[in-house]
Amino acid sequence: MAMFSNVACTVTVIHSKIGQDSWNLGHWKTGIMTVSFANNKAIAMSYVLVMADLIDRRGGNSEALLRKAGIRKQYGKDPLAFITLAQYEALLRGVVESVSDPAVGLYLGKDIQFSDHGTFAYSALSFPTVWDALKLGLKFSRLANQVVDIRLDERQEFNAVRFDTAYLSGSLYPVVIEMVMSLFCEILKFMVKDDISSIELDFSYAPPEYVECYEEVFGAKVRFECGVNEVRIPKKLAEKPQLMANPAIAEKVEAECDALIKKIYEPKTVAQQIHEILFFSRRNFPQLEEMADKINMSPRTMRRRLQESETSYKKILENVRLELANRYLSTTRRSIGEIAELLGYADQNSFSYAYKKLTGLSPSHYRKQL
Repeated sequence: MAMFSNVACTVTVIHSKIGQDSWNLGHWKTGIMTVSFANNKAIAMSYVLVMADLIDRRGGNSEALLRKAGIRKQYGKDPLAFITLAQYEALLRGVVESVSDPAVGLYLGKDIQFSDHGTFAYSALSFPTVWDALKLGLKFSRLANQVVDIRLDERQEFNAVRFDTAYLSGSLYPVVIEMVMSLFCEILKFMVKDDISSIELDFSYAPPEYVECYEEVFGAKVRFECGVNEVRIPKKLAEKPQLMANPAIAEKVEAECDALIKKIYEPKTVAQQIHEILFFSRRNFPQLEEMADKINMSPRTMRRRLQESETSYKKILENVRLELANRYLSTTRRSIGEIAELLGYADQNSFSYAYKKLTGLSPSHYRKQL
């Protein structure tokens, strides 16, 4: 069930000596390295076509936006066709600029119908409980989304689903999170056939000016600047039995899903694996030897593979810290001192010095320019 699939990803560009977000569809630059992820698979073309229809309904011109992003509609007939990160970035940015509603991300996710997810969506209804179906959804999401990090967590009083991406900062980041979380809640509502006002939602960024739209779309408790993007589902709701449960069908569906993943899932490069692990580690950044163990590689082999990509572990870590710094500065109201602590710096002065060395600006100056 591709419940997490209509998710955007972009390649953030932070040019050394320039104190504002800049966008380049080819590479992510920081003045100390260049990591090209722009040609990686992002989103299945079939979901781009669903999004195009929703854009038109929201007052946009999908034909013009697709053409500008270099996306050809006829590829939508191929179930294995994907658009790249660069193309999806261009499409999403075009949507934000052309659709007058600032809450467009919320409504794009809300407007996607359960039937838009295809046969796997209905097949998920054969799993014993709602949570079992969500586990399949996490696995199946790889068939349509290869860039957004989705994690399930079973806790004592509730189960949680967490969303994030290691490839986006700036103004598009909240739009993407709005889209994926509103999409998820609509799917959840369909599956439980009941009121979902008992769920709770946390967002990592500051509340937007249109915060009242969150209440309209989610109809549940919402909090901002929580450090994570998370949907918490009470145990009673998560463990609700599904009326159409059929173990034989469920087993067959999961096997088919595994086979498709092997066929189309694009393995991540060593640099990309390290980038993602560091990004989601936040302040607890692993040492080089620990990282090598995490990706099942010897330190020597990891160094060689990174050298072949014209980078190093130190450079990737520096860039991840800079990327996270810009996300915190642009989407939250955290103080410079708090951001320094989140990034693992000894104090605010150490962070400010490192940031200015890479960008030519102090963190506070960067935030003022935004």
